[in-house]
Amino acid sequence: MAQILTIIIIVVMLLFSFKNLTYGLCIFLITRILIPENVRLPFGNISLNTGIIVSLFIMTIFHSIVIDGKIRCNKNFYLAISAFCIYCFFSLILSDYSDFKSQIGYLLQFIITDLLPALLALSIIKNKNDILLIVKVFLAICYIVTLYSILSYILQNNPYRLFWSTATTVTNKVSTVEKYWYGDFTTSTFVSSNSLGYFIGLSFPFVAFLYDKNIYGKYSKFALVLLAISALLGKKRTTIVVLICYGLMWFISADLKKRLKYLAYTIPIIVTALIAIFSIPSLQSIRNVVVTSLFFWNDNVYNSITMGNGGSDWTLRLRQISYPFIEIKRNILFGHGFGWCSWYLSRGVIHPKLFGFETLIAQAICEFGLMSFLLYTFIFVGLYKFASVNSKNKYVLLFVITSIIQMLGTGAIYWYLELLLIIFMRLIYVILEKK
Repeated sequence: MAQILTIIIIVVMLLFSFKNLTYGLCIFLITRILIPENVRLPFGNISLNTGIIVSLFIMTIFHSIVIDGKIRCNKNFYLAISAFCIYCFFSLILSDYSDFKSQIGYLLQFIITDLLPALLALSIIKNKNDILLIVKVFLAICYIVTLYSILSYILQNNPYRLFWSTATTVTNKVSTVEKYWYGDFTTSTFVSSNSLGYFIGLSFPFVAFLYDKNIYGKYSKFALVLLAISALLGKKRTTIVVLICYGLMWFISADLKKRLKYLAYTIPIIVTALIAIFSIPSLQSIRNVVVTSLFFWNDNVYNSITMGNGGSDWTLRLRQISYPFIEIKRNILFGHGFGWCSWYLSRGVIHPKLFGFETLIAQAICEFGLMSFLLYTFIFVGLYKFASVNSKNKYVLLFVITSIIQMLGTGAIYWYLELLLIIFMRLIYVILEKK
């Protein structure tokens, strides 16, 4: 049944895209976020994500050539993406790669699944109705993800994930219940709590941006509350740290009037929540997550709670910063080339020092060497300038900074969502505010 449904989704996307490409982009967002990313089509060992992106690309080309008679794109963004891809290719040739064919395959897959959606969004979204529809759909997705995360946590089961498990060749657990030192957690519609946490870490600053712009204001405000609750139930320390950092940065950058207003209604909520977490025995697992998130730098506190089985402690995080330089000592400038980390993990072997390359620093240095510092500075500064339309904007800056914090904690895995939300912020300025 689930495999048949994947074909129906592709057909529906094609039909709706024929009528309006914005509808197709909405279906892509719904599919990419609400259907586990390891779901595959029943032929060709192709993922549903790849199938729906390629289908949307074909319909966009059809509209551009047959209906509109021209191809729309943002030249600066297109050139930046092209420059990045060209650099990745030539630096791979200069790097100390391990499997050139496989790493080129990872680069092509990255272009299709992570970069192409951003280029399509810039081509598809043309007017006020388009961007408002996209924002409305994204907010609806946030509600579905967060409400289902709460429901599956209460049920201690994930029947939705179980349904989609029949449409994938990848073997992984589909139950919500996982017994660790932090107790049970929720994965919502995603393949793991890491993926849920990444979605929350990127979505929260974007929805805060919408709330500031009074775009579906009351719905944006409630979405922020639900995202924060889901962050606690997902129990990923990086996500909680991201939200705390975002709140602190927002508070520091706000004017005095907003600070006082913020304190007036958040302090009672925070105090009440902390009292409940630290006094109610059944909330001990959440208390453990909160404490280890606040004291992530203290291995004594961390290990006393996790009993030495808590994943990446501060010692490991520091090693993930220092050891990559040893890993690429034969080619310190260009590293192992794009996709090396994914290639290494695909062999089913855990790296003896870096384990799963769980931070952007480990990934960047291993794959791009010392040049990674210039490359990622170019990327993040460019994204900020692009989204803020060459004017200073606090919420765009906070989005970029929090996304960097997220990547430093769990690596760079959701570039497609990062780029799309950056584009949505830019188009809100350009279309709705006429900048």
